[in-house]
Amino acid sequence: MLKHKILSADNILKRGWPCYPFCQLCMTHLETAQHLACSCSFTASVWTIVTRHFQLVGTPPLPSDDPPQDWWQKACTTVTRNQRKNFSGLLMYLWWNVWKERNRRVFQNSFQSISFVSSLVISDFTSFASFSALEM
Repeated sequence: MLKHKILSADNILKRGWPCYPFCQLCMTHLETAQHLACSCSFTASVWTIVTRHFQLVGTPPLPSDDPPQDWWQKACTTVTRNQRKNFSGLLMYLWWNVWKERNRRVFQNSFQSISFVSSLVISDFTSFASFSALEM
């Protein structure tokens, strides 16, 4: 998502392929990688639930205009140096599950709720964090 290489609607249209140009998650904005990662209300709601679950109080909300990588660097300063690997992992699981939900809607015509996608992020991250702890 950060490199804008994913096949979001804007990139599909650039290739001349037919697609629905609006975000399948919020249905209000044109779908771009930037939108899916940061400014989509669906993604922002999932992020809010996830940060509350893990009690990440000082973490800023996802940006609407800043590039995701700039926000990511700023947000990493809100956690300790030892927590950065896990924080980055949490973001990757957020964006991965948002992307999977987008694809579920596009290709399977199946819709999951914000709460369900949030629980997937939390579950995936918890498994990752448990595995990471075993590695050390």
